[in-house]
Amino acid sequence: MKISPVIPLLLISFITTACSEKKVQEAQTVFLETYGDSLTAGAMADTNLTKIESEFSYFQSMEKIAEQLRTRGLQELARPTLAWPQVLAAKIGATKLDNASVVGAHTSNLLDQVRRTATDKNSKKANTTAIFFIGHNDACAGWSLMPLNEPHFVEMYERALSEWLELHENSMAVLIPIGNITDIFYRFYLHEIQENSVTGLRCQRVYDEVPLCDAFTTDAQNRSYGNSTSRSIMLAQNGILSWNNRLPELAQKLNLSKNGNQVTVATRPSIRPEPSHMAADCFHLSAEGQAALAEQIHSAVFSKGTH
Repeated sequence: MKISPVIPLLLISFITTACSEKKVQEAQTVFLETYGDSLTAGAMADTNLTKIESEFSYFQSMEKIAEQLRTRGLQELARPTLAWPQVLAAKIGATKLDNASVVGAHTSNLLDQVRRTATDKNSKKANTTAIFFIGHNDACAGWSLMPLNEPHFVEMYERALSEWLELHENSMAVLIPIGNITDIFYRFYLHEIQENSVTGLRCQRVYDEVPLCDAFTTDAQNRSYGNSTSRSIMLAQNGILSWNNRLPELAQKLNLSKNGNQVTVATRPSIRPEPSHMAADCFHLSAEGQAALAEQIHSAVFSKGTH
């Protein structure tokens, strides 16, 4: 049985859109909500690609993750106290943080996350900034079908956001475009995890043996489509760009809602991942990477000032 991959990681090449110019004033955010996948849940943030003690212990760790993939015990990988929402909440002085993200989540799971943060439907939350950052697993698992799945992506996002808007007032929903996870692949697939490794331990081997993202596997890269061999990485990259281009249109449509809420799309955080920013699986972010991401999201979403 084919395992659905885990979520993904970095937001390196986001699109910039006209909808993204509206920023949130820090003083207006009393409550911070975050929705997403393993990136937002801080998966494996307690590990670091530059701090591998031994090949033996490393392989033991990777075998454990592979087993969690098989048994769908992925939430055990979450490290929310090290994740970017925790860092961001402290930076802006939010009174409360609700991080509803789930390791392995797809956009089809977004509505469930919104409902988990709901309290009383008869009492709307106010002064809340909600940051939505999801879609990486959709790209990892469905890279070959992304053009066909684009309407589903928009539908699932709209359904979740529509309910979020009904549950809030005078609040802001910020959509962060799907991170270009293919940049992670190009940067690290030949990366040597340990210098002078007798086993030739590189990230590509991890991508193959612990398939957190199917698009990264050697098998996926070599599959043929039609009359040409289209690398899975290119298909995922093009699909992500296409999906992200739908977000401004969605935000504009939902901004017609009531309750004084607004929906906006974030500008592009500019992160160039270094090995120290990566978790041991060559895919997720370390605590250092999460902290760097929090800084970028802060710059993209918030502005100084008072009411």
